[in-house]
Amino acid sequence: MDDEEQVPKARIPKETPDEKIVRLQQERDQLNNRIRKISSKKTEAARKARNRYLIQFGIAVEMAVKNGTMSISDASGLLTRHLSERGQGIALAALKSLTPSPRERQAVSGSRSSRT
Repeated sequence: MDDEEQVPKARIPKETPDEKIVRLQQERDQLNNRIRKISSKKTEAARKARNRYLIQFGIAVEMAVKNGTMSISDASGLLTRHLSERGQGIALAALKSLTPSPRERQAVSGSRSSRT
């Protein structure tokens, strides 16, 4: 009875060599795409971490200049030694914005002398 109820197994045709090559190439392309995505995410994360570090460093220099623990000339020297020309231009312009104008310096020195 068991022999009568068995369904004959369908034969799966073997892949031809050309079909196998095509299938393997498709699998390779899928793997390469996955590798590219993972590499891209890794590169993006590293770039974001570096940008965060650079911003924090810039803030530290800015705060040091503002609170007087670093002179503007020291900060300017640091920037020109370690930044590209383009970066120097941007950073030095920002540094100049931290420099008090003569009127602001006079106001600060005037308020200090009135305190004494």
